[in-house]
Amino acid sequence: MKSRIFYFIVLAALAAAVYGCGAFKSQPEQIKLYTLSYPAPRALKTDFSSAALLEVKPFRAAGPYRSDRMVYAESKYKRSSYVYHKWQTEPAGMVGDLIMRDIRASQVAEAVVSDPDARQTHSLRGNIEAFYEDDSQDPWEAVIEITFTLSENSANSPESRVILHRTYTERKTLEQNNPLGLAEAMSRAVEKVSARMIKDMSKNI
Repeated sequence: MKSRIFYFIVLAALAAAVYGCGAFKSQPEQIKLYTLSYPAPRALKTDFSSAALLEVKPFRAAGPYRSDRMVYAESKYKRSSYVYHKWQTEPAGMVGDLIMRDIRASQVAEAVVSDPDARQTHSLRGNIEAFYEDDSQDPWEAVIEITFTLSENSANSPESRVILHRTYTERKTLEQNNPLGLAEAMSRAVEKVSARMIKDMSKNI
């Protein structure tokens, strides 16, 4: 009888030791990162050649979108974010880089730079007002809203003149209701906003 009691005590001690070492602990879920991706546009067909030197200022974003969190909305007044799914970088950085790439590819300006240049003739600012997944209806949608401000610089004046100030909004349906579907749909939304803005820009520089 004593030997059986001793046997069970040894088993309990071994189980406690193994559990303490973490053998039975579940591994933390790995965080998955997502980015935006779509092909660069073709050069616009225009009847003129712009000599503009355009500086693209660092983009900004409204409060809820100033981090790498993937934000979703279950209702008009509620915002939440995924725990194990995030953007690779903050939306302002991702979108700003893509817009600058698209402007270069479209060839609406002679040169596009990201650093201040004394020779710059124009500057572009972008502010992200909305960048989230709308789950309030099925199918879900990717929602983006960006306000662009295009200014013209004058050699005779220290102040620039605003020649385009417009807000662009796009909603794209998710093909699958999950973070991967959001990344794909948001890519299509940014592509559409970029094309609309560049087309308007080409008429003003």
